Amino acid sequence: MNGPGVFAGHDHVASLFVVSGRCPATEIADALHESLTGRGVLHGASVLPDDCGAWVRVLGHEEPQVTGAVRAAWDAVRRLLTGHPAPDLRKP
Repeated sequence: MNGPGVFAGHDHVASLFVVSGRCPATEIADALHESLTGRGVLHGASVLPDDCGAWVRVLGHEEPQVTGAVRAAWDAVRRLLTGHPAPDLRKP
């Protein structure tokens, strides 16, 4: 089987939910979408109920590709909401 219901042939999936009242939910969804465009992953972003934020789902063929995409989305939204980049989670 192959198709959207079974990840369209992709092996990895990730979701990122952003709950915030700092800016319109549509701006958050747009930032998520723009940050993932051209990264080689399938993705879709949408506004959460009651405009309390937005979420994105990412599909990819390899784990590093999906992890990098989620990191890029998190960084874009964090810059939008706080003006600061996402922190590095890896210890030196």
